[in-house]
Amino acid sequence: MLFFGWVGFWFTYQAFGAGRVSRFAFDLPEAPLFWWAEMSGPGFFLTMSPIVLSALAYWLLPRTDWSARVGGVLVGAGALLFMCGVVWDSGSGVALYPDRVVTRASGFGQKFESDRFATVWRVEAACHSGRRGRADPSYVLWFVDGRPIDIMADSAMFPSRARMMRLLDAVLVANAAVDGIGVPRAPQRNRDGRTLGSAQCVDDVANALNVPRDKVQPLFIVHQAQLRPDEYVVVPSE
Repeated sequence: MLFFGWVGFWFTYQAFGAGRVSRFAFDLPEAPLFWWAEMSGPGFFLTMSPIVLSALAYWLLPRTDWSARVGGVLVGAGALLFMCGVVWDSGSGVALYPDRVVTRASGFGQKFESDRFATVWRVEAACHSGRRGRADPSYVLWFVDGRPIDIMADSAMFPSRARMMRLLDAVLVANAAVDGIGVPRAPQRNRDGRTLGSAQCVDDVANALNVPRDKVQPLFIVHQAQLRPDEYVVVPSE
């Protein structure tokens, strides 16, 4: 029961709690259009540790004379490591403004980094449809310093339709900004070079948010110059 309790608690924390305990939004100099908390690799393993240690404690119960004591130590260590993971990631996040993206990495003493949309040199967008019609959109901004930021990477973690609408509106602002400076728009690709995404995914996003398809479609438009000749069809004008 303890193992499954931690599993349920972990998913609940990721869906509803991470943003509530984050310092990121409180430290921002001004209110953004949208923001979300980020999870690092160390933070993930630290917050997952109670699940692993509770499973180990359950396995040890019938195998050692000190089972109760050992199990208690493991469960306590897992709870402590979980809190360490929460604190480690509490200052990290991504914030979208009308003219820039502001980020801060996990850890202690990290500073805000600001990347303006005017310094984007490439956009890579794709929309994937998973099981049961669950959409997984991605919109990657490549900045001139070589850093990519996917401003829709964690959209699947937002359970609220209202929150997803706020994200969509913020991404549309970013999309208009990069379109205004003529940034090349390319598809995302698999390792074998095939393009990712499907038209059905765009419909899934529009249906999930109850908005017209035309509101979502502009995010996933790509330029013909970024496609291979076998990836598009030229329709002759009449």
